[in-house]
Amino acid sequence: MLLRLINEVSETLSVLEKILRKNFSRTEDTLKLTTQHGKARFYLKTHGEERKYLSREKLSDVRILAGKFYSKQYQDTLEREISVLRRVRTMLQECGTLDDAYNSLPEPVRNLVKPRKHINDKEVERWENANRPAQRLGPGEGIKTLHGERVRSKSEVIIADRLAAFGVPYRYEVPLLLEHRLFHPDFTVFNRRTGRQYRWEHFGKMGDPEYSCDALSRLSLYSRHGIILWQNMLITWETQEKPLMTEVVDLIIERYLL
Repeated sequence: MLLRLINEVSETLSVLEKILRKNFSRTEDTLKLTTQHGKARFYLKTHGEERKYLSREKLSDVRILAGKFYSKQYQDTLEREISVLRRVRTMLQECGTLDDAYNSLPEPVRNLVKPRKHINDKEVERWENANRPAQRLGPGEGIKTLHGERVRSKSEVIIADRLAAFGVPYRYEVPLLLEHRLFHPDFTVFNRRTGRQYRWEHFGKMGDPEYSCDALSRLSLYSRHGIILWQNMLITWETQEKPLMTEVVDLIIERYLL
């Protein structure tokens, strides 16, 4: 976050400094204004010389000088703003970043802790907008989750509701094109702390040999495309005799997504 602020301040400085270089030059001429009997009187003041009254006949000169007067005011304000931003940038740079808090730890301590990253709500919103779920279930099909979307099984309801309970951003059945085939992993999830995205598949019929073979083939295909189990790929599974346990879902969320 701090690095982003520094970059934004630097970019603003660059723009303002470019405006200052290209559009302004110092001038010694100054427009002076007095009021006499309720009427404005303009004078030209040049450094080292007496001021000169500018009559109505010299209105065009007055306009030119008024423009220069405004430009000088603008320039002075611009220079003050640049000066303030330079000081702000220096202060931000001297603060150090959140990453420095981790990097400054002795190596034995770093090996015992995880570095924290802080993802703001706008980044989460961008991720959610970039991962629009497919609308594959018709009206009335599936089972409702706490978020109100419909999923295909009670086990997927458990996963979706536990993700929601932990505040983990997720999308259901986001399309994934691999080797000219379109897949729809059950969940695409986002770790707010690290900014890492995971796919989460739930294999619900692992007691069926054909289903199990297809599941293993899918995991192999995912791996060939960099979606690797327990790195950026999460799975749960169950059989008819051994249903999915909420405790297992919670352990995976706590280990990988918080």
